Amino acid sequence: MRAEDGSVRPARFMGREEREKGQVFSDFYGILPELSLEANVRTASSVLVSLVEKLGISASEFAPSVLADAWRQAAGDFLSTRAELLTIADKKARIRTSHPAVRYELNRRKLHLIHALNAVLGEGCVTGVQILHG
Repeated sequence: MRAEDGSVRPARFMGREEREKGQVFSDFYGILPELSLEANVRTASSVLVSLVEKLGISASEFAPSVLADAWRQAAGDFLSTRAELLTIADKKARIRTSHPAVRYELNRRKLHLIHALNAVLGEGCVTGVQILHG
């Protein structure tokens, strides 16, 4: 198919639903539907930075030292030296240990750990615990 500028392009049929979806996308993002797949590409770091700014969270809240201190206070000396708090994401604390007996104890104390972590980090920060082996 020949375009208005004289170049040859493959013909593409668009149904009514596809045109309407493209128009909605165009209205929402303010870009042409033909460019929509390439025009809204962002890196993971830029998305993370914009989310952190929008939520008003400071970078220190993600620092490993903050998590390590909170874990030491919440779990106590014995458990904190034998297990590691990796992350808190989606309100779930992910804890790693390689000791089967410690894993059993962590599973037994899940509710206590949730309350202790919330006491240190702020109420509602942790609602679940996931124990990882390794």
